[in-house]
Amino acid sequence: MGGTIGLGVSQPFFAGSQHIAERINEIAQKTGRIDRLAIGSDFGGLPLGLTTDIKGPEDLIKIAEALSEQFGFNDEQIKKVMRTNVKEWLGKAIK
Repeated sequence: MGGTIGLGVSQPFFAGSQHIAERINEIAQKTGRIDRLAIGSDFGGLPLGLTTDIKGPEDLIKIAEALSEQFGFNDEQIKKVMRTNVKEWLGKAIK
């Protein structure tokens, strides 16, 4: 089945959306793959003060914008990281 790397949105792991986008790009460059990367958010379980500039699902667009504007990710690649990869992995895992 393989695995998926879910990058969280909390400190101290990441300083903000830009930092998360940098790590996604770095992993994609090193592995040559985008299909195993995902956002691993937990908005319901994070205490206040642990989140970065991403305070809720509505702020995830900041990661997508950084991936596009600074690292040249296209819409399909962004869609995979933001939604499709984890959806496909979960679909296989719960069968």
